[in-house]
Amino acid sequence: MKTILLFLGSLCCTILSFAQPDYLTPIYNSRVVKDVTYGVMPDACGNPVTLKMDIYYPVGDNNAARPVMVWVHGGAFISGTRADMAAACIAMAERGYVAATVDYRLGLQNNSSTNPTCAGAKCGYIADSAEAFRASYRAMQDVKGAIRWIKKNVDSICAKNVFLGGASAGGITALQVVYGKSKPASCGAIAPSANATVYSGCALLPAGCLFDRGDLGPMEGTLNLYPGAETNIKAVVSAMGAVYDTSEIHADDPPMLLYHKPNDQVVPFGQNQPFALASVTCSAVLTLGCGDPNPQAHWPVIQGSSLIYSRVRHLSGSIYADTLFRDNCIVDCINSVCHDVYMNEIEEKMYVFLKARIDRGNCLAVGLASVEKAAASVLVAPNPASHWFEVACTEQPVSIEVYDLTGRKIWQQLHPAQKQLVDLGGYAKGLYMVQVKLNAGTVQRKVEIR
Repeated sequence: MKTILLFLGSLCCTILSFAQPDYLTPIYNSRVVKDVTYGVMPDACGNPVTLKMDIYYPVGDNNAARPVMVWVHGGAFISGTRADMAAACIAMAERGYVAATVDYRLGLQNNSSTNPTCAGAKCGYIADSAEAFRASYRAMQDVKGAIRWIKKNVDSICAKNVFLGGASAGGITALQVVYGKSKPASCGAIAPSANATVYSGCALLPAGCLFDRGDLGPMEGTLNLYPGAETNIKAVVSAMGAVYDTSEIHADDPPMLLYHKPNDQVVPFGQNQPFALASVTCSAVLTLGCGDPNPQAHWPVIQGSSLIYSRVRHLSGSIYADTLFRDNCIVDCINSVCHDVYMNEIEEKMYVFLKARIDRGNCLAVGLASVEKAAASVLVAPNPASHWFEVACTEQPVSIEVYDLTGRKIWQQLHPAQKQLVDLGGYAKGLYMVQVKLNAGTVQRKVEIR
């Protein structure tokens, strides 16, 4: 935070003001709240999976209406964790965003009868193409549920300014969340695959897996369907992502930033099956290492960033695509198949892209209408105050907390009175954040102690 001293003749007064984020420069520290549960859903075997997220906040920004970035990790829908996106979340929190990295259901039915001798590769040999559609569909449903949860429950955000990003399978998921318009037929109730087996080394699908493939339900999923909840996204960042059908991208859809390497051997830059290029370019290595050079078997054809960009360029509406296509990668089948995502290559352009789309209009702490009404019902007075002030609410608050500029909680009252006196005598003069938790949500107010 920056302290600005104004000297007017012999009169000296101190005005404490907060450095306003430009959303480009890392000026804050960050803090994280980990293992926040947002739902429980069944995996590809029918077993319940507890879905969690980690939420990163800037410290000391005094902004009760922060923009939000939701990150989705990669891993071919069979591996990866939300921790993979921790560094990206920290970088965004340091620039004034709230950033969340979310779980989604992993695992799909595979075919271990003919797949390679290399144990790790067995997990990616899927039973049939329907399994790929169903895995990405489950991921899409979960991320939509996470977005609804964030808009309803996370403090100090502007629900109008929620962005979505992902890498690899996470990029595919992010694009599907925003641009997917139709439910694939394979995501309804279909017959079990004749090839389906479970390789125990995958761990994601343990022995005893049920191979029945029932209807996966609506595209919105069933998680966190609060009254008035929605999953509108301001813009999308896709790193090495793809879609199943570019024709589902429409002229009035949100804008996107596409990061891809044209010689990506895993997720095609153009149109192909995942892993298909690697199976050709690196066939000798795959054969020596795993016994079978065809990891793309049964994966469906997808359309990568070049075709997505071409589609958007020919649409005349408000949709917009910015690109960052890195063609300086050399395929090395031992060390790199040009599918690595380096944030230092994308972040400068990404922050400029996102900042241009932040709506700086009226935003309250949480986005749903019931919470917006609640925000108007909290009054802090007098403000400025000498050392005490009153927090008045039109309904019984759950708690009242006061934080200093470092994010340290200095005062708390559980189940306070509707008109609660707060005494900060003994604390330094300056600005503090008052956080009032109501049944409808959380409201924040600034108070100055002089």
